[in-house]
Amino acid sequence: MSVGATTVIADWALFSKVPGRTMDSEICAASIDAAVAERCVRSLLAGTADGPAYGRPEALPWYGFTGRLGDGPVLGLMEFGWSEERDGTGQPITPARLLIVGFDGAARGALTYTGLAAAMFDLGWHDVHTGPPGVGDNRMQLAPPPVDAATLVRDVESFGVEFVAGIAALLLDGAQVVLTSAAGRYPSVVERIRLFDAVCALLPYGYRAQLTAATWAGHRARHRISLTFAERAAEGQREVSLDTWTVPAPRTAAAGAYLRTLAALLRRGRSVEQLVQYLMTQHEPEHSRDAGDVAGLLRRLDLPAAVLQAIRAGRADLGAVLDVLRRLGLDGLDDDEMRQVYCEFLVDRAARPGPEADPAGRALAELWSPPVTRALAEQARALLSAGDQDGLRRLAEVAGARPGAARALVRLLTDEVLQRPRPAGIAAYVGLLAHLDPEVAGDPDLHLRFLSRPEAGVQLVAHLMKRPGAVAPVLALWASLVTDETRWARPILAVVGGDLAAVVPPDLAALRGGGPDAVLTLLAVAEQHERLAELFRLHWRDFAGLAVRLGGGEADERRRALLRGHLATLRAQLRPKKDLDAIGRLDVLALLTEQRPETLLSLRGLPEPYLDGMQQAWRFSALRPVKERLIERLREALTTRAARIGDDTEAQDLVAVVDRIEPSLRPWAAGLVGTYLTANPDQRASLELGPEWRAAIDPWLAGLTDLARVCADPAATSREVLKALWSLLERPELHHEQVLEAMRPWLRPGRESAVIDLIGHLRLSPSAGAGHKAFGAALQAHAIDPAGPLREFAPHFISTVRWLAPLLQQLLAAADRAAPAPVPERPPPGRRQPAADRAAPAPAPPERPPPGRRQLKTFRRLFAEAGERGPDRPEQGERGNGARGTTPEEQA
Repeated sequence: MSVGATTVIADWALFSKVPGRTMDSEICAASIDAAVAERCVRSLLAGTADGPAYGRPEALPWYGFTGRLGDGPVLGLMEFGWSEERDGTGQPITPARLLIVGFDGAARGALTYTGLAAAMFDLGWHDVHTGPPGVGDNRMQLAPPPVDAATLVRDVESFGVEFVAGIAALLLDGAQVVLTSAAGRYPSVVERIRLFDAVCALLPYGYRAQLTAATWAGHRARHRISLTFAERAAEGQREVSLDTWTVPAPRTAAAGAYLRTLAALLRRGRSVEQLVQYLMTQHEPEHSRDAGDVAGLLRRLDLPAAVLQAIRAGRADLGAVLDVLRRLGLDGLDDDEMRQVYCEFLVDRAARPGPEADPAGRALAELWSPPVTRALAEQARALLSAGDQDGLRRLAEVAGARPGAARALVRLLTDEVLQRPRPAGIAAYVGLLAHLDPEVAGDPDLHLRFLSRPEAGVQLVAHLMKRPGAVAPVLALWASLVTDETRWARPILAVVGGDLAAVVPPDLAALRGGGPDAVLTLLAVAEQHERLAELFRLHWRDFAGLAVRLGGGEADERRRALLRGHLATLRAQLRPKKDLDAIGRLDVLALLTEQRPETLLSLRGLPEPYLDGMQQAWRFSALRPVKERLIERLREALTTRAARIGDDTEAQDLVAVVDRIEPSLRPWAAGLVGTYLTANPDQRASLELGPEWRAAIDPWLAGLTDLARVCADPAATSREVLKALWSLLERPELHHEQVLEAMRPWLRPGRESAVIDLIGHLRLSPSAGAGHKAFGAALQAHAIDPAGPLREFAPHFISTVRWLAPLLQQLLAAADRAAPAPVPERPPPGRRQPAADRAAPAPAPPERPPPGRRQLKTFRRLFAEAGERGPDRPEQGERGNGARGTTPEEQA
């Protein structure tokens, strides 16, 4: 709870001396009677100051607070400060400035001591012998800062609820309370005032009218201030130690009852915030005179909560509920949740047969408010779900305190579902309509309200469709009610009436404003009336827009599943030969919704109308935000279709789709087409490849041909293979399968050590790019996979690396002990040495540089993988497949 800054009328007075004049302190200026002001000031002065005492607990200024001025309640502040001015005897002048706010005004604004001190500071009142600037001798207006209950709650919890409540109990005991610290650990003046406010926060606001407090009091001074900070307590005062933060127990039973009541409220679930907010509203001083009054106010706060607990436990008495509501009303309850529970209890009793129904119904009529309407709506849904027709009838009687009870209930429910058009609420509403008289259910005013709220209207149609025969009467009524302002319903009505050509783009735009289910509902109506294909032919862009929204992860899986179902039905309704352009668009939507583009994957010799439709959908502006994802899915589909191009038709289809739909895929597709042309060079002319294709394919073909030539040489070394591979692997779109196929003649038994060397350079060379490392990893994975594409070579390779594993372990251990500097590797074949390095001749590196620690660790991982996946090494060089292997010594 927050109370805004409230302007209040304040009186003031100055108790001081005139500089240079020999005189006693007196009221030098005031807006109130001087004698009354002086008595107030003297009652709040509890000691004398010999100096400003900066840095000590008794440092000036001192602040005193009072709740009385003469015989009337007020909220008053006295500031006692130091000045550099001197009187006629040369003594420093210590002015006491007084601010007085009427208690009613202070209570309305929930003014606190902290707020009053801030208002004093904002006055800029520094003169020692005149009043506040610009007010003369008149009263003035103050605008204290707003009061936030949350701040008071934080202060209470910061000082400790038990500590603050203990001080409050001592005050209710009638004691003078003194806060002391033998160690001198006193809080700042600001913190002291915050502690005063925290104590008052656990007391009714009206208690401030009898409370006095001071931020410092001399322990030798006689005073009657209720709550002070001091060096030590005087005789008869109750001392609270700030060193141990302990509070003595109260002496009277009434003060003890206050503490017990407060603790009980907290145990039963009341929060400190609820207590503070409630007590801030208890303004009457006459109801807060003693501990008995305060405990009674707290017990009143406990009664609604006790009844609430009884309601939730199922043992509440209607009389107790009605008693609370008679005393406090709905607005007097703690919060919206409590109000709702009380109303739901009354609605439940009004809907039950028995003697409690009538009094509960009369109470609801007297308390008619938004919580009552919500409770009626919720109860109506519950009764409808349970099939309790008698309960629904009784609720209609409750809601219809005047003629037309059923109509009133429907309107209440209409308000509810329109304010919160949730699927569960709309479903319950539709069920209620089915149980009402057709005249009530068909009230044009109700349906006009649904038409004015597209989101709710769309859901209403969707749920009506689930009840056989329920949607037709409603749509027939809507046809007579629709205007340009409610044009969102026209596409749905056009589907039902068979006049889809009359639907214009503004109608569809208005329909989309009905929320994420609007277009899905239109598709459901079209599917039910077997007009889905016709709708798609005319308005495919709306299908695409919906696919973008749902296929892009912005909707839940339920909506995506519904859209996929409609698209599957649509594919079945489209004619394979006459609707090729629509089928092309549908395949694009299938890519977007993660479905199979059936025609793209299965049809050989893709016709021009299909490609035209696909191209038109692909270039639709609504697809731009998801184009990257769409391109990736198109590539996945083309990979599935053309992973191995078998004939000229398949190659032509791939080229056509890339050229017409997404030319950016040309570098990737060049590998597929190039592989096909490697095996079928005479088909190149029939593909009619343009210059862009030739620029992408020719380097690929040249590199692949060179690699195949090198690998066909039985004497080729790993360095020669690496040189042929290097530039080929730098291409951005690389198909490992084609490269591996070209290398297959070289990957044969006897090459195990050479393959290890090749993998090492591909994966570990500093100049290796992402393509080199990726192919190196792929080659390694295939070489240790006995069931993979290199299944004839893999057993030999696995046996060799397992045979070498102990030696590599020894080398790695020796390298770890020696910790040599890393050995620079040779530039890969085909790479020129940088000019700076060519400037000075350098000795040629060895043919095979010794492996560094990183290389040895990488090979150790390779051997571990080979040990996990491969067979045990047979004795005497025999391989796992029965053929005699080649040992590394024999290879050397």
